[in-house]
Amino acid sequence: MGSVTGSRFSILPDGEFREEVCEWSELEAMCRAGRLSPDTLVFLPDENAWKKLIDTKLVDCFDGTVGSGKTEQPHAPNEADDADNYQSLLEEIRLNPTDVALRLRAAELALAAGKKHAARDHYQRALETSPYHPRVAQEAKRKLPAPVWKSLRYLEKPPQAWETPSAVFAYPLSRGPLYLAVHAVVLAGLFWTVWTTVPALLALSVWLIEIVRATSLGETRAPLWRGLVGDPLRRIVRPAVVTILVAAELSASFIALAGILIVTRMSDESNVFLVIEKSPVLTVLLGTLVLSYFPAVVMLAGAPTRAITGILNPKNVVSAIRAMEGEYLISASIIAGQFVAMWSIGALVGSIPIVGRVCYAAAAVYVLLCSGFVLGKLHARFREDLDAPAENAESDSE
Repeated sequence: MGSVTGSRFSILPDGEFREEVCEWSELEAMCRAGRLSPDTLVFLPDENAWKKLIDTKLVDCFDGTVGSGKTEQPHAPNEADDADNYQSLLEEIRLNPTDVALRLRAAELALAAGKKHAARDHYQRALETSPYHPRVAQEAKRKLPAPVWKSLRYLEKPPQAWETPSAVFAYPLSRGPLYLAVHAVVLAGLFWTVWTTVPALLALSVWLIEIVRATSLGETRAPLWRGLVGDPLRRIVRPAVVTILVAAELSASFIALAGILIVTRMSDESNVFLVIEKSPVLTVLLGTLVLSYFPAVVMLAGAPTRAITGILNPKNVVSAIRAMEGEYLISASIIAGQFVAMWSIGALVGSIPIVGRVCYAAAAVYVLLCSGFVLGKLHARFREDLDAPAENAESDSE
């Protein structure tokens, strides 16, 4: 890797837990001046990994005494002192359970005493306190056996869905074309009448939440409906209730506004829903609100420890959106683009009897699966922010 003018690199100085950002030339100067140790971590974007400075081209900036990359000073081991220090550290951790530095030191002493499981627990607690912390991840990988550190949660943040666009568009066919075709035919039949359209939309919402839940847990294929039957209250009734209440919550202000337009005779319609449908302004506003707000609701609904009342609280939903920030906006934009494409297809073939309805249903199923995959990957990246903490929460396994 060569330096690039204007390029900036994140570093974690040895013993520190806050990242700093420097240009490559500044790193070289600090290394030569002895202001950075060889064990300082630097994030290399080209390799998408954290490395010690001693393992990069900056090794030439250190004198020969550190050329081997080893900075440890020899000391005489004293098991009694280590045991006393470990107990003292445990007491400090009880008083300061969120101190990552104490957890790392405790893990080091536990490993020195041959207590691998205790060390793993310390690394896990540190990651729960500071998810995806690069120094904790580096230490765990370096000092624990591979089967042990691979079992740690919050070790590495899952990749973004759009890093592999092909995976997004291939997900609807993960169980074969028949899976997509059957759902498209069923949905086309349900969309045939107004009375069956509402239950169909409700079923699609429940299915979307299930897709997000499965994808966030690492499932690579679309979920089957039979998985919902094993836990109908939590995976069918609960998502359905959330969908109905949130839909009522989002539409209440628009229905009220449409009612005002009818009462003041600013609209010739007598049905509030027709007022909304025939008003381009209200339709665009409602669509924008749903596409920007409802994805966050879907992700929160997939968290088993989230109370329904919490999901209905707009403050919690907005807080979740703010936690994801730019990644949420990109994901919502991807989903919005897919829906626009779906509506465009519907406009082109909607006038063709039967064929148009089936094509529209197939597009809806395809977009729903892609959207669920994107939201599931996003949920996996921000699980610690989206899943409400709860003691003794049951795991959401199949």
